[in-house]
Parts: sequence; structure tokens; C-alpha cells
Amino acid sequence: EKNNYEASEQSRRDIVPELFNPTSFSQAINNCNGIGIIAWENELNNGIKDVLKNLKAQKPLKNSPINVFIGPEGGFTKAEIEQSYEKEFESVSLGKRILRSETAGIVISTSIFYELDDL
Repeated sequence: EKNNYEASEQSRRDIVPELFNPTSFSQAINNCNGIGIIAWENELNNGIKDVLKNLKAQKPLKNSPINVFIGPEGGFTKAEIEQSYEKEFESVSLGKRILRSETAGIVISTSIFYELDDL
């Protein structure tokens, strides 16, 4: 926890991101409050940029928790995507390419920072 605080301080962040222990997909998705975004390689209509702009137009994003799910190698199952829809998550495309999970995390985080005018 000390390292999280120091990293946030170094980045000039007011809030220390909360980190959780590994858990099942079902437990994680059921514990979410606020906005939900799930990166899905089979999403054809919702690009991350458009989804964030639409969410931003509906309500201020700065004070809303944003829950982001990035799949494991091989992606999410159809059942997991359906479960995310039940929790009113938006599935998003990160572009034409299939990204590695560590790269997808950077891409989606940067997109959110950009839309929140935090870059």
C-alpha cells in the first residue's frame, strides 16, 4: 500500500487507486458500482472513443467510478459478456487489432484520461 501511495503522489494524483486481490469474474463484476466498460475483441459497433464521449454527454465522469475489464489471453467467453450486459456494462472495441492485455490496459486508461481532460 505504501508503494501505491508513493506512485500516486509522484503522479500528482489526489486519489490512490484501490487494488484488489484476484477474484472470479462473477465476483468482480457483481462488486462493481458506477460505469462499466468491458474491452471485447468481437465488439463491432462501439469504439472506446465513442462510448466515452456518449457517457461523458450523459453525466460527468470525473466523480463516477469507472470499472474497466480487460480479458485474459483468448478473450472473454460469451457468458461473461452477457453477464457484463446484465450489470449494464458497455462493451467496447479498442480498434482493428487484437491487443495483449497489458497493452489494452494502457490504451483504455489513456483513452479515459484523455476524455476526462486528465492528460
